[in-house]
Amino acid sequence: ARDGAVVGAAHAGWRGLLGDVLGSTVDAMRQLGAVDIGWLLGPCITAANYEFSEGDLTALVDVFGPDVRGVTTDGSPALDLRSAVRSAMARAGCGEPLSESSACTTSTNHWSHRGSGDMQRQVGAIWWVKC
Repeated sequence: ARDGAVVGAAHAGWRGLLGDVLGSTVDAMRQLGAVDIGWLLGPCITAANYEFSEGDLTALVDVFGPDVRGVTTDGSPALDLRSAVRSAMARAGCGEPLSESSACTTSTNHWSHRGSGDMQRQVGAIWWVKC
């Protein structure tokens, strides 16, 4: 930002989390001078709707801890993506999120290939307002 603030945005699914997209984003922000990084967690798929293969889930548990293991509404293994993001941000040296959306992207308010086979895309925007 023109006032010297560092603003970043990252999107990571499970492969991006394993690839340390969030940690790399935080590192890039620090290289630009960021010190205290506040972060927000936007809408994402909930564990209740995110059936996951046991092998891939185990790989995520190995990196991000047992809290990422969830269960779908029908009892199948699932990924708790929010927990994985919180863990990744903690590993990057950031605290708890300033805000966390409870919205599930499989809802009718979002396009979700996993939820309904939609091929639409969404966009996110970040803006900085100097108070």
